[in-house]
Amino acid sequence: MPLNYSKWDNLELSDDSDIEVHPNIDKKSFIRWKQRDIHEKRDQRKAEKDALRAEIDTNNALAPRLDELVQHTKTEGSAYYSREVAKLSAGRQERGNKDGPDGPTTDDMILSLLLQIQQQDNVKGKTGDDLDQLLVSELEGHKQKLAARQTQINFELEQMEKEDSKKITSDGIREGWNSGYVAKAEPEPQPKPAADKGKKKAETILLSANNNTTDSLLLEAFNAQIASNSSLARRCVEKALMIQYCNKLGPDGVNLFFRRMVGSKDGRASVVYLNDVLATYSRIRDRSKALSEQQSSSGAGEEQIQLVAEDENTVIGFEIPDGPPPEVIELEGEAKEKLDPEAVKAWLQKRWDIFTGFPEEFQEALKSKDLTKVNKVLGNMKIDQAEEMVALLDQAGILNFSSPEVRDETGR
Repeated sequence: MPLNYSKWDNLELSDDSDIEVHPNIDKKSFIRWKQRDIHEKRDQRKAEKDALRAEIDTNNALAPRLDELVQHTKTEGSAYYSREVAKLSAGRQERGNKDGPDGPTTDDMILSLLLQIQQQDNVKGKTGDDLDQLLVSELEGHKQKLAARQTQINFELEQMEKEDSKKITSDGIREGWNSGYVAKAEPEPQPKPAADKGKKKAETILLSANNNTTDSLLLEAFNAQIASNSSLARRCVEKALMIQYCNKLGPDGVNLFFRRMVGSKDGRASVVYLNDVLATYSRIRDRSKALSEQQSSSGAGEEQIQLVAEDENTVIGFEIPDGPPPEVIELEGEAKEKLDPEAVKAWLQKRWDIFTGFPEEFQEALKSKDLTKVNKVLGNMKIDQAEEMVALLDQAGILNFSSPEVRDETGR
């Protein structure tokens, strides 16, 4: 059977190609120049194909955005169109009116198209329904142009691929059968060592410790700000967020964090981190200031008079007089022999007068016979007034224990 060597006709050029050159030109030099020219053109075609593929991807991203613009402009009119322009313009201003790292973003392209349509002569000066219809018409026109361009790109790319497939190049070399290759049996999977569990546990404990460290540093920052040490508070916030960022970046978080802080060309990573530090410190500063003002306004640190029994087993109660004494007091039993009715009446009248002389709020607290309510009213009084109230309670016999062993507790 005759051998077919026709496939080698697709070689563009080789060192033993049968070519004729001018006698004054070295054949080897000419072949090397020709080969270099072929490689340069091949690289150029490859770059063109890459550019076409990138344009296809961009158009695929733009097509649904245009569909959405057309649909919403049909339903909402120029109001939606203006809102979209304002939103996209604000987004670009946040980036400092700069393109993305790979060139203009999809939002930038849409914004450029919308502004271009607004500047057209046939659009300027239009209002109402005329403007709405004209905007929809222009958007649909650009949508059709995009679809036509996409078809053209696909056709050009297909033709270039077909042309390149006819040529034999080193890029198309694929290893087929190799006698030196021997298939080896795949090794049986080895069980994971028990140390992995310990490592995972250690990582979990480390992450938990990092979280606790972050919380502790933020608490220290709050305490430092309360003590008016703003520089220490700021440093604690910086260190707390640094640990938090490293923790969120994973096992290699420390290296990633400092690499992004130092190696970022546009400094965006450091800006995000410093803004977070500033926002967190501002919240701590505002909260500590509000707490200090609250404590100042509520009189924090002032002394208070509180009723507390010396013996923990003693319960403090209150015996409130029901009213003034009757006109005639009749004594019975031993009291009739030992007490004078007029003296008893005078003492009961004095007791009633003392009770009615108390402030109304204090009277209501005593009537409730609740020690907590009584102490609350006493705590709101000045020291001298509260001491006088306690002395009158004892004098009137309203406190229900025999020995008035009552001490003052200061502080809130």
